[in-house]
Amino acid sequence: MPGGSIRRRLLESPDGYIESRELGPTARAFAPEAEPLLLVHSTPGAARSFDFLMPLLAEQRRVIALSSPGYGASDRPPEPYTELGQYARALARGLDGLGVDRASLFGAQTGSLLAAEFAAAYPERTVRLALEEPFHWGTPARREALLRIHSYEPPRPDGQHLLALWRRTWRHHERQRAQRRRNGSALADQDLEPVSESILQTLRVNSAAGADVYGEAGWLGAAPYAMGRYDTWTRVAAIRAPTLVIHGTTSQLGRAHDRFVEVIPNARGLRLPSDANFLPNQAPELFASELLAFLDEERPG
Repeated sequence: MPGGSIRRRLLESPDGYIESRELGPTARAFAPEAEPLLLVHSTPGAARSFDFLMPLLAEQRRVIALSSPGYGASDRPPEPYTELGQYARALARGLDGLGVDRASLFGAQTGSLLAAEFAAAYPERTVRLALEEPFHWGTPARREALLRIHSYEPPRPDGQHLLALWRRTWRHHERQRAQRRRNGSALADQDLEPVSESILQTLRVNSAAGADVYGEAGWLGAAPYAMGRYDTWTRVAAIRAPTLVIHGTTSQLGRAHDRFVEVIPNARGLRLPSDANFLPNQAPELFASELLAFLDEERPG
């Protein structure tokens, strides 16, 4: 069983501190002898968003979550990032700070493209790769949609911006809660705490100061800005690690599933039961079981 509580650290890097959260199979949550698994969060999430999942994965692994620069407790970079390669470099620096040479990666939702870029840029450091709901956002219409979803809410004296952010987050959470109940998940009734946590993470990046490059999206649009300009199909074709591509059975993004499986050289696909896009918190136990089975597969050669 995982031992102790999640260990939190701030790691130094040239672009500021990077937040790290870890859990492992012994009382020493950093368990250096355990195989590392790096969890890459979605936008505007942070390392903390994986707290519900880490205990399900950490029985035999050193599970690590890093907050991307500008998210969670990680510092904003001195200059706004505009390319996924910069975010991937921050992940590499975080692993360096933890003394990790190689790791398997899981990328959640929009974080799937960041995990993919890490695998493409650092093949020697990537053991296995799992991508949840990856999508190609690099068209004008999709870029606009991505930035609209992650839009800045200017502060208002009456606090209506807080209500707008709450409603946006609650609509998303309600869909996930309904799916968890259908799946019989033990986490089905943990209602308001995850929403409150999501709001806190969103407020952390709901700012426009120094973020002119992202337009009206502000810092909420930082990572989405880079994703919308990512050369998806060229970059994922460079991935060499065994890869699992995950989409929900009714995912709106699932139309890209077959192409990701086709373009990534050593990939296979998995469709999990879903209501719209699949998220791990819809069926945490099922997801953890599938991910661990993939990570435990015999490696070629």
